[in-house]
Amino acid sequence: MRDQASGGVSRRGLLHILLGVGAAGAGSACGVAADRLLGHPAPLAARPVATPPLPTPPEPTRTATPTPRAEPTVASEGLPPPRVRVWSSPAYRVRQLVPNAPANAIGLTIDDGPSSWTPEVLAVLARNATAANFCMVGVHVDAYPALARAVATAGHGLVNHSQDHRQPFNLLPAHTMLAEIRVAQRAIRTATGRTPRLFRAPGGDWSPLVLRATAAVGLLPLDWDVDPRDWARPGTSQIIRALLRVRPGDIVLCHDGGGDRSETVRALATVLPIWRERGLLPIHLDRPAVTRAVVTRPTTSPSPRRSVRPTASPSASPSASPTASPTPSGSAAG
Repeated sequence: MRDQASGGVSRRGLLHILLGVGAAGAGSACGVAADRLLGHPAPLAARPVATPPLPTPPEPTRTATPTPRAEPTVASEGLPPPRVRVWSSPAYRVRQLVPNAPANAIGLTIDDGPSSWTPEVLAVLARNATAANFCMVGVHVDAYPALARAVATAGHGLVNHSQDHRQPFNLLPAHTMLAEIRVAQRAIRTATGRTPRLFRAPGGDWSPLVLRATAAVGLLPLDWDVDPRDWARPGTSQIIRALLRVRPGDIVLCHDGGGDRSETVRALATVLPIWRERGLLPIHLDRPAVTRAVVTRPTTSPSPRRSVRPTASPSASPSASPTASPTPSGSAAG
């Protein structure tokens, strides 16, 4: 209440104001206490919630791009540059080597000689006017140069089959591999007057390095796709059965060296006339043009189902030089 005389608040009015404020505060306190007693939470004052900062993504790790490893080159393996194209795999079929070969052509290959059995094989081939390709081992050419010349004189194909027939050939050091091919090449050329155009790895042990070494000497790689396993002497009848499965385009593996080859001689005597009856044409594989070994034809053809035994009892195969490792009797094919 205002003092009328002075226009201000009287003492009694001031007292009423103070008592009203106190009552309001007490009421508020009592309300809070009552809420707590009744289980109602007291309202909390709003507080600002601190938002944690988002993690900074890590910098992407930069991995250096690996430099591709270059394929070893011929020079890096200690070999001279190739003289012919380096093949990715050897030839298994006739037309890979003789593109103009007729559809009925096959390739008969005779491995690991020359040996004391070579004259018997030559005689069977002559009786049937059959062309063959002799894969010669250099150490045997050195031991039997006259037999190597007889093969060449008969017109058969000549193939380099390494100097010592070391196996596994594909695991030899590059310089040894190259020497094996070069020395055999020289031995065959010296004995026959002819230079082989093809190379067959001993045991068919091929690898990229063997193929590059072959090309470094200027030769083409020759393999086979029919193996009668005559090298294991499984019996004449089994060799015959395998040879009768030959089809046009096949390259066939047989042997005149590495041990007793009487089974091979008898099998060839039986099979060659049957091949002729079936229209199969054995050809040379070492010449781009199709040729046959024109030899003296027999006056009477042997029965196609008769086994012919050797007319002579050949001696043991030639022994190798101390550093050579020629294919022993019963060794792996090729």
